Amino acid sequence: MIVNKPKKSDSQESELEALAKRLEAVSLDLRNMQLDLEDANDDLVSAQEELEDTRVKLNETELELKNAQDALAASEVARRAANRDRVVARPENKQEVFAVLKFRRPQPLPVGAFRLFALQRKAVQSTLSLFIANNPDLDAVEVDELRFDRSPRGQYVYQHMMDDKLAPIKFSRRNFELKDGHTEDEMVEYILSVFNTHTRE
Repeated sequence: MIVNKPKKSDSQESELEALAKRLEAVSLDLRNMQLDLEDANDDLVSAQEELEDTRVKLNETELELKNAQDALAASEVARRAANRDRVVARPENKQEVFAVLKFRRPQPLPVGAFRLFALQRKAVQSTLSLFIANNPDLDAVEVDELRFDRSPRGQYVYQHMMDDKLAPIKFSRRNFELKDGHTEDEMVEYILSVFNTHTRE
């Protein structure tokens, strides 16, 4: 027996076509969402890898900083020890002292108003006395405040003051004068501070 299927009406066919199109659109949206999700997962993995790389670099930088700090601390300890050894190792008669003569008849540089000496202790008195005797026109007197005890490297201290642009004194060879606006007390304090910086721990 032959059964004839009922024919679909035009409205039914239109509805089926509309449903098929909606299904296709929903499927496309779902596929796009899946692709977006995969991209987001890839981005998350990349971000996590970058974060881990950053953490590793941070740890390496912190380690380098710690090593640099340790090296600096060790260098400072070594510097202090070397400076202390240089001071202690010198026999008393070979220890250096600073002395400053003040000219009570100051003149423009290169003569100036003061003269700085960095000498071994055994040579101080004879050298100062000879200079005063040979330069009576300067009427030089010793500035007692600047008679220092042992120094391991007087020449370095002297050179530092020569190179210091902020020093309150202006040098010409070993003679110097006060810069404008500075006092003798400031000069004394400055030379003492430079001396202590270069010879003490």
